[in-house]
Amino acid sequence: MKRIITICAAAALVLQSAIMLSACGSDEKKEEKGTVSVSQSADTTAAAQTDSTAATDATDSSKATDSTQATTVPTTQKPTQAKTKTQSSASGQTSKQAETKPAATKPAETKPAPTKPAPTKPAATEAPKPQGSFSAADTDFVYNGQRVSLNENMSSVLSKLGKAASVSSAPSCHGDGEDKTYEYNGFTIYTYPSGGNDLVLEINVQSSAIPTSKGIKAGSSLNDITAVYGNNYTNDGNYIVFSSGIKTLQFFMSGNTVSEIDYYYNL
Repeated sequence: MKRIITICAAAALVLQSAIMLSACGSDEKKEEKGTVSVSQSADTTAAAQTDSTAATDATDSSKATDSTQATTVPTTQKPTQAKTKTQSSASGQTSKQAETKPAATKPAETKPAPTKPAPTKPAATEAPKPQGSFSAADTDFVYNGQRVSLNENMSSVLSKLGKAASVSSAPSCHGDGEDKTYEYNGFTIYTYPSGGNDLVLEINVQSSAIPTSKGIKAGSSLNDITAVYGNNYTNDGNYIVFSSGIKTLQFFMSGNTVSEIDYYYNL
């Protein structure tokens, strides 16, 4: 556009100069100059028109080119945009399809398989202890590994146990002669006269250091007694009495505890 304005301005200046020269010349030259001027003016005008036409053509060409480019670009770009939109639309649909979440489904309830209870073993029970028993041998008194029997001759006992710490006597309640008492450390032996001999009538144990042949001693309980001698006993006051014929083993109880032990021969 600037180029067209410049060309038009130049043509106007040329035309004005030609008119001024024509006015200032002679009449003779007016015709020549006028002819020349007109011719030049015509030429100039033609040239200007040619330049203007060329400029116009150039401008039109430029515009056409620009228009062609403008037309070409949108024509080229529109399908791309359309394609892009189509792709975008397709992508959006795909994305929407991809985003579609399946309906939530509850997991099927699984019931645990029935389990059989583990077999329970019966609690181990202790084997019943053998029940204690009592016999004639249990009426024997044992001291320092020596066994003394009821109704045994005291002379034999002295040979086993040694001399007593003290000996006392009194008229017998069981026949002719004297009843004697032999005191030892922790126990006492009582005798009765028979045929000129002193026989063992009773042995009384007070010390917890002198147990029976089965381990019962002063301080043992009734359960301890029955565990080794059984339940075949009788109660005589505070005594628990086990008998074998006329020989007995007796436990004097203080409550539930053995206080003294007696080996006794029943005349």
